[in-house]
Amino acid sequence: EEICIDAIAQGSVLLKNKNNILPLKGKNIAIIGDFAYNPLYCGGGSAMIYLNHKFTSLIDELKAINNRKNYEYSRMYYYGSCTFYTGGIATVNSKEAYDLASRSDDVVMIVGTNHFIETESYDRESLKLPDSLELAILEVAKRNKNVVVVIQSGGVIDTSNWINEVKGVLHVGYGGSYTNKALAKLLLGKENPSGRLSETY
Repeated sequence: EEICIDAIAQGSVLLKNKNNILPLKGKNIAIIGDFAYNPLYCGGGSAMIYLNHKFTSLIDELKAINNRKNYEYSRMYYYGSCTFYTGGIATVNSKEAYDLASRSDDVVMIVGTNHFIETESYDRESLKLPDSLELAILEVAKRNKNVVVVIQSGGVIDTSNWINEVKGVLHVGYGGSYTNKALAKLLLGKENPSGRLSETY
């Protein structure tokens, strides 16, 4: 387990860290996105794997490291269907997420591309995130100036539409079963994201 966690953490890439937003310093931290409970961990087709271990939630992993902070969660968006060409992003209760962002010190938004977008025998239609995910990032950034976006993907993501509106961007790739254990350590400064990109973002 520790080898897996170290590999995820050390392979993660810190793409932006304006004003040293990471590690998180605020007391009230908002975690937004279904992927905090259901990480995007593999591609499709021959890249599809089935895990032997269930995911632990990012909230639980953060609390295990530092329970003096207050962590609140909003699901806001998730991959709600198997729509091949769009990835099937759905949104739930955006107002709840926006309210949470407005009253929090820091916001962590977890976004990415699932195994229907990144798969074999099919070219991605765009290097950008689905439109609804980009809109969610921009709307949350209007309500909180301390936003960190965590990217879970196997391929490059065009961040040009939103990267200037957030303070932090962390690429963790597809990490498998222990994604959230490693991510919690990265967000709270217990591990160093010392990876390098193989493609230009």
